[in-house]
Amino acid sequence: MEAEYEETYDDGAEEVYEPEEGFEDDVADGVIDPVAGGPKPSSETQALLTHHPEIWVDYAEAITEKLLKPKRTCYPFLTQFERTKVLSFRSSQLAQGAKPFIEVADDITDVYTIARMELKAKKLPFIIKRPLPDGDYEYWRLTELEVFD
Repeated sequence: MEAEYEETYDDGAEEVYEPEEGFEDDVADGVIDPVAGGPKPSSETQALLTHHPEIWVDYAEAITEKLLKPKRTCYPFLTQFERTKVLSFRSSQLAQGAKPFIEVADDITDVYTIARMELKAKKLPFIIKRPLPDGDYEYWRLTELEVFD
């Protein structure tokens, strides 16, 4: 009778998920990050993510490969639109409490001014993604681009 009931009615009980065998070993060995579920970042990347978690990229290996691509079609100059976007993004980070990448005098408190100083010193670790006419993208490190005021 009970078997018929279980076949006929769904009591809403969900199956319990059991992790794959060896998963705990990989987490314990530090191979897998248990929170993100992916490979654990290197110590340099982990230090950067601790201070600036907004820069996490899911497919960093794919972008790194494209950054090392020797042939590029775009000019190595930061456009006014990219400059504006970088400065506004960095200003918002600084306004929310991020630490500056450069030494700043105590009398300078304007976050936009600090962001401009960081951009001029090429200390920002941003990557610019430029669309191409064929639908592909070019990736440029901000340090590779010439910045004009």
